[in-house]
Amino acid sequence: MKQIAALYARIYREEDETATRPMAQTFSLNRGTSFGRYGIYLHDIGDLLLHTVSRRADGKYTLGIDS
Repeated sequence: MKQIAALYARIYREEDETATRPMAQTFSLNRGTSFGRYGIYLHDIGDLLLHTVSRRADGKYTLGIDS
């Protein structure tokens, strides 16, 4: 779980570091669209809740994440 949290923290950090313009403003309480490598939209990292981690037959993992 700590590795997953660290990877998500890195993704959000890279998003901010690679943004080509300021984050779009929104009238909701959530995050606006950001314009970096991943195009994160709507939720700050603190909004995310990891509820399921499943290993597939091919050895990859599937994450269940809600906000």
